[in-house]
Amino acid sequence: MMGSFTDINYQAAAPDEKRFLFAGYQELLKAFDIDELLKVTLVNRKVKEAAFESELYLPMKKDGFDEYREEINTMNRRRATEGTNHITQEKYVTVTTHRRKAEDAQPWFTRMESTLRSAFGKIGSRYERLETLERLKFFHDFFRPGEEEQFRLEEELLHKRGHTIRDYIAPDGMEFRDNYFKIGERYGRVLFLGEYPADLQDTLIMELMNLPKEMMLSIDMISKSKEDSLQKVQRKLLSIETEIANSTKKANEQGNYNATVPLRLDEKRNGLTDIIKLIKEYDQRIVWAQVTLFHMADSLKELDNDTETLISIGQQKMCRFQTAMYRQEQGLNTVLPYGLWYMDSLRTLTTENVSTLMPFVSQEIWDKGGICYGQNRMTKHLIIADRRKNQSPHSVYLGLTGSGKSMGYKMEMENVILGTEDDIIILDPEREAFPIVDLFKGEFVHLSAGSKMHINALDMMQYVEKGDDPVAIKCEFILTLVEMAVGKGNVSPKQQTIIDRCSHRLLTNVLNGRRKRQATLKDLYELIKKQPEDEARDLAACLELYVLGSLNMFAQPTNVDTASRLLCYDIRDLGEKLKPLAMTIVLDAIQNRVALNRSLGKRTWVYIDEFWWMYRQEYTAKFFDAFYRRMRKYGCLICSVSQNVSSLLRSEYGRDMLSNSEFLMLYNQSDADRKELGELLDISSTQMGYITNAPAGCGLMRCGSALIPFDGRIDTETKLYRVMTTKIEEVGDFG
Repeated sequence: MMGSFTDINYQAAAPDEKRFLFAGYQELLKAFDIDELLKVTLVNRKVKEAAFESELYLPMKKDGFDEYREEINTMNRRRATEGTNHITQEKYVTVTTHRRKAEDAQPWFTRMESTLRSAFGKIGSRYERLETLERLKFFHDFFRPGEEEQFRLEEELLHKRGHTIRDYIAPDGMEFRDNYFKIGERYGRVLFLGEYPADLQDTLIMELMNLPKEMMLSIDMISKSKEDSLQKVQRKLLSIETEIANSTKKANEQGNYNATVPLRLDEKRNGLTDIIKLIKEYDQRIVWAQVTLFHMADSLKELDNDTETLISIGQQKMCRFQTAMYRQEQGLNTVLPYGLWYMDSLRTLTTENVSTLMPFVSQEIWDKGGICYGQNRMTKHLIIADRRKNQSPHSVYLGLTGSGKSMGYKMEMENVILGTEDDIIILDPEREAFPIVDLFKGEFVHLSAGSKMHINALDMMQYVEKGDDPVAIKCEFILTLVEMAVGKGNVSPKQQTIIDRCSHRLLTNVLNGRRKRQATLKDLYELIKKQPEDEARDLAACLELYVLGSLNMFAQPTNVDTASRLLCYDIRDLGEKLKPLAMTIVLDAIQNRVALNRSLGKRTWVYIDEFWWMYRQEYTAKFFDAFYRRMRKYGCLICSVSQNVSSLLRSEYGRDMLSNSEFLMLYNQSDADRKELGELLDISSTQMGYITNAPAGCGLMRCGSALIPFDGRIDTETKLYRVMTTKIEEVGDFG
C-alpha cells in the first residue's frame, strides 16, 4: 500500500516544538507493526518548463496592459531562478506485509491506512492513500519522462490486446552497468548509506534533497519487538564481553596485568549497554534500517559531479555514501516505492536513531491557478497560493507602517486585474489606491462633505442567497446606521422599534413594487416624522444633519457609475466622526454589487484598507462581522488591511476574525502586538521571529494549515512599483 504525505515546518520550529514533532515521528514509527516493511520515499521531480510557465506567467491579452504583465512575469522569472523551482518534491510512504493471499492483506492495509492517517495528523501532516491508477501513474511518469500526459490504462483494451500493465509503464529499454544505469538517454546512479556516525543529525535528509537535481531517496525500516530487540542486543553484548575477556586473558598470559580494555571494544560495550537501557526504560525498539538513493543526469560527466556532491554532503554529517557497485538494478528496485528491498545494507538502529532520518523540512504552497506571493524564505521556492480554494477565501494583511503590507495586497490586486476577468472593488480611506485605479482605467468615487457624488444608503440587494431576507438584512443595517449617527447609548429601545417599523414598511413597498424608485434616508426621515410617538420627533431631529444638513451625501439617490470592473470608493476627505459611518454605507453598497455579480456568475474581490476603523465601536464591529461572513456565500473574496493591530485585538469580533482567518499575511509588528498575535494564532516565538525587525515586504504567511516565512519584495525598477509605493519620497500628489 502506498500513500502520500505533506510536509510540515520542522526545521524552522522552536526547540520545544521540534522535540514534540520528533517525538511524534518516533510514535509514528512505533505504531507500525513488528517485522513489516515501512518505506519512506522522497522524490525530487523535474517540472516541465512549459507547465511551469503556464502556471507562473500571466498570458498576454493585447489590451494595452501587456507591459505590466511582462513586468510581473519578469519578476517571477527572477524569483524562480533564485531557488530550485524547476524541481518539485513529493513524499510517499509504502507499507508491505506478508500474507498468503491478497484478500488476507486487505484488512491489515485498511487498519494501517487509519493508523498512518492518525499518526501523521498528530504532527500536522496529511496522509492520503494512493489508488491503484495513481500508483501506476507514479511509475509511468518515472520510467517515461516527457510522456506524463499520455498515461492511459483501459482494462478492456488491456485484455483484448493481450497486454500487461508493464506494456503501459516500462520504458523502451534500460541498461545497467557496474556503477550506473541508463533509461533512454538519461543516466542514473544508485548510492547507499554504508557507514553511520554515532550521532545522526536530523538535517541529513534535508540537505541531500535540497540538491536541485532529479533524485529519489528511500528509507527502509523494519521494527523488531521489544523482546527480540533485547535478545539481539544482549547477544551482541555477550559477544563483546567475550572478546574483552579474551583480550584481557591474552594480556595476562604475556605478563601484562595492568592492561586496559581496548578503546574500540569499550566503546561498543558502552553503546550496547546504553541501547539496553533505552529499550528497557524508554520504550525504544531496534529497527533494521537502510538509506538508498538514486539521482539522474543528462550526461555521465554531470552524473559523476552530482555523485561527488552527494557524497560530500554525507561526509559533512560523518556519513559515508557509497556507490552500489554491480548492484545498480537491485538498488533501483530498492529505492522505487514497490515496497521491496534487495540491498543488504541494513543497519541496526534504535527508534530514536532512525527518527533522525527526518523527512520533514518546511511546508510549501503551489496551488494550480494561484497567484505568486513571493518566495519561501527557507527554501527559496515560489509561493503560489489560491485563496479561492480555502474554506474561507478572505484574507488579512497586518503590519506596521513601512512594513510592505500595502505593496503586498496591491500586487495581489494587480494580478487579479491582469490575470482574471473578476471584478475588483476598493474601499480606500487614505487614497492609496488612486494611482492603480487611474492606471487601469477604473472608476473613482470621491465621497466628501459637499461632494456631488452620492451613494444612497438605502439601496437594497436585488439578488440574495436562498434563505436570506433582503428586507431583514437592510433593516438591521439601517438600525446600525442610525445608532452610528446618533450614538448607541442615545437610541432608546422604543426608538429602535420605530426605526425597525418604518424601515420595514418603506423597504417592503420597494420590494413589492409599490414604490417606483429606491427609498432614501430622506424618505425614512419623513416617515419617522409622521409617527405618533414623541420619541419619533427626537429621532428625526437627530437624523436631520445626515438628511438635510451638510452630511447628506448618503441621503440622495445614487448618481455615480458603480458598474465598472475596477471601482474605488475614496473617503479620505471625510472627518474622523463620519469615516466609520461612510465605511459602513460603502460596504453595504459593495454588498449589493457582490450580490448582483453572483447572479451573473462573476467573482468579486473586495479590498478594505484601514479596516480597524470598523472595530472601534461594537455596533460597527458587529455589522462588519455579519458582512464578512455573508460575503463568503456570494463568491466574494475580501482582503482586509490594517496597521493598527491593537484595535483589532481589543475587540472580541476582531480577535474572532483573526483567529478564524485562513489566509493571513503578517508583516513587521511591534513587540506587544507580536506577542499577543502569537498567542492568539498559536504561532511559536521562533516563527514569529520572521516578523521581528523583518525587511519591508517580508513576513509570515498562513494559508490554510500551512505557515510559511515569505519574501514578497517587489522589483523597484518597474512602473508597477511606482504606482504602488507609499514612500513619501517616491509618491506623487494624487489628491
